[in-house]
Amino acid sequence: MEITELIKGFGLSYGLPLLLILLVALYVWRPKAKRRYQEDARIPFQDKEDETD
Repeated sequence: MEITELIKGFGLSYGLPLLLILLVALYVWRPKAKRRYQEDARIPFQDKEDETD
């Protein structure tokens, strides 16, 4: 078995999942993600005082 055939066989089974993980990681840790996650984490009415007093 030649080394090129070995690489071809493992490339599809290991390379494709690694590529998918890399794309997901790049999407999650993109520069604008921090601000987006902070906006999503803000609870509605968290900053307002109780107005029923």
